[in-house]
Amino acid sequence: LPGNATDWIGVAVAGSPSTSYVSYDYTGGATSGAVTIAAPASAGSYVIRAFPNNTYDLLAETPFSVSGP
Repeated sequence: LPGNATDWIGVAVAGSPSTSYVSYDYTGGATSGAVTIAAPASAGSYVIRAFPNNTYDLLAETPFSVSGP
C-alpha cells in the first residue's frame, strides 16, 4: 500500500462489489507488515482486499475460504 494513514484492508464475500465488506481495518500508514482481522463467522468463499486512502480503488485481492466449525 502507498503509506497513507487511511489505507485499509477489507474482508468481503467473493464476487461482491468492491464497496461491500464484512470487516476491515486501517493500516495506519504502514507500507508493509500484518493486520489482524477476525475471520467471518459463516462458512464460505471470501476475499481480502487492499484499498488506498479511504477509497474503494481496489489495489489487490486474494481469495480464501472459511469452513464449518
